[in-house]
Amino acid sequence: MGSLLLGHPEPGRFRDDHETLVVGLAAQAAAGIDNARLYESAQREIAERKQAEADRLLILRELNHRVKNLFAVAVGMIGMTARTATSPQKMAATLTGRLRALASAHDLIRPSVASDNQSPHFTNVGALAERILAAHISSGQAQVSLEGPEILVGSTGATSFALVLHEVATNAAKHGSLSQATGRVSITWRIEEGHMVLTWIERGGPTISGPPSRKGFGAELAQMSARGQLGGDIHRVWNPEGLEITLRASLERLLA
Repeated sequence: MGSLLLGHPEPGRFRDDHETLVVGLAAQAAAGIDNARLYESAQREIAERKQAEADRLLILRELNHRVKNLFAVAVGMIGMTARTATSPQKMAATLTGRLRALASAHDLIRPSVASDNQSPHFTNVGALAERILAAHISSGQAQVSLEGPEILVGSTGATSFALVLHEVATNAAKHGSLSQATGRVSITWRIEEGHMVLTWIERGGPTISGPPSRKGFGAELAQMSARGQLGGDIHRVWNPEGLEITLRASLERLLA
């Protein structure tokens, strides 16, 4: 802890009672230092408990916010899908795919339950695209190519982006290039004036005669998500050799 030293230039200046006095003073100083350390430790423990409680409340508020958002999205999808589905079986299959896309996005951005770090987590465009498309690829990863810079995606952005990718991939798996083993999809993205610009190009699928005669709910959902949640837009070009899609999304909205 330290030492307390008394000295004098001349020998024989200290008596036994001087030693007793110094020992007593040192003992009092030691007790004071111990008390100060105990007080500091107690204050630090109180501060840590307060911070832990604040962190817990923050996590609960974030969880509550995410759960409300997911319920709102799910309720909206159920209502709109019910109006367009031709049978309960088709409605169930469509909703299952969309909810699985949301779950995949959530898995990429949720904090680990066992982790001490419960701050908001992020994924990136490439990882999210790979996860969503995996369910629609029939002949291996060679069917899809992904290329672009690392762009971070937050919890809210991941939900909206996952829905858009799921609807586009579902359409490709039913009617486009992913419906055939020889089909290919090229996905590239870049940053342009505060936005991510993603290009989806299909090749090797059925020949396209033109845009569909009726715009389905999936296309409307992708359009609403791109404009309303991602602050951008989605544009389609129906080329005979394959569909081309351009998706613009605000970097700020993706990071949210």
